[in-house]
Amino acid sequence: MVAALRRISHRSARGDENACRQAPDRAKSQGGHPRSGPCKLEFLRSRCPVMALRGGVRRAFVDHLAEMRMALEPAAAAAAAERATSDEIVELYALAAKFDNPDHTPESIAKVDLEFHLAIARMSGNPFMRSVSGLIEAALAVSFQLSSPAASQEGIAECAANHLRIAHAIASRDPQKARLAMESVIKLGVERIRDVI
Repeated sequence: MVAALRRISHRSARGDENACRQAPDRAKSQGGHPRSGPCKLEFLRSRCPVMALRGGVRRAFVDHLAEMRMALEPAAAAAAAERATSDEIVELYALAAKFDNPDHTPESIAKVDLEFHLAIARMSGNPFMRSVSGLIEAALAVSFQLSSPAASQEGIAECAANHLRIAHAIASRDPQKARLAMESVIKLGVERIRDVI
């Protein structure tokens, strides 16, 4: 599955987009692993400076990213609603609570976003979902440098409420509600990025 996705991405993305897609794999081949958080964000910016710092994310790339996220992450949320343990749900609520901080910077809220979505991918119980979602979230972390909910306190509050809604849906063991809540978050994020590119 991963190999097929890479072939599709290779045909549809070029230049900086292609370099960013391959960055996590390069890190693994060199003995490292770009984990979520500051180190991951710094690694991506060092490999993709045009995308991260000069507005090089093209609309087509954002659209491709949205397609991948919509295909995978709502399914991961639905699976998590069925499979997550009680301890994992407690963990998810703790991560959702981290969004609700008026002092967030674009980088800090991107870090929380990575942690939250990767946790859901892990809670889905599907190791392939976890791997592919990691690539998508890594690319999204770069996009957050262009447009972030941390630009305003209202944006932070909305982001916090939307992610808490995902946690509630998963905790309620309702796969359809979890799927819809995740789709809503993805759509809002894409609209925010499209407004500035």
